[in-house]
Amino acid sequence: MELLAARIGTTLNYCEPYTPTSKSKIERRFRTLKNQWMAALDMRGFFSEPEQIRRLSQEQIDRFFLLEVERRVSADNHTEYEVDYRFAKQRIRLRYSTNMKEVYIVENDGALTPVKLLNKQENALIKREKVYLYRGEG
Repeated sequence: MELLAARIGTTLNYCEPYTPTSKSKIERRFRTLKNQWMAALDMRGFFSEPEQIRRLSQEQIDRFFLLEVERRVSADNHTEYEVDYRFAKQRIRLRYSTNMKEVYIVENDGALTPVKLLNKQENALIKREKVYLYRGEG
């Protein structure tokens, strides 16, 4: 929840632990407001949007609710997802949807780079340039 709150630019406030009496005072105050003060309000004007409320698009909401995990990329990319070679042997942060249909690498600047499933058959057909470490004479 704290990570989500930070992503959307808000804060979380909790009651101090092991202080049920302070929470009961707050709850009683809300009940009094609801029963007395809010009953006399014109609710149509109450729900008009002030400038402090920022509406998020569905795409932003989907991005903010992605789960996050940190993983180390193996040098040979033998895992289920294929990432760029520049991430080899590095620890990266991944954000993903609960159904794993969307997986992203979190770049240093905060940008999300999509990651695709590894397709071994497709990779086997790619022509690669041979890298020579040493070319001898003749």
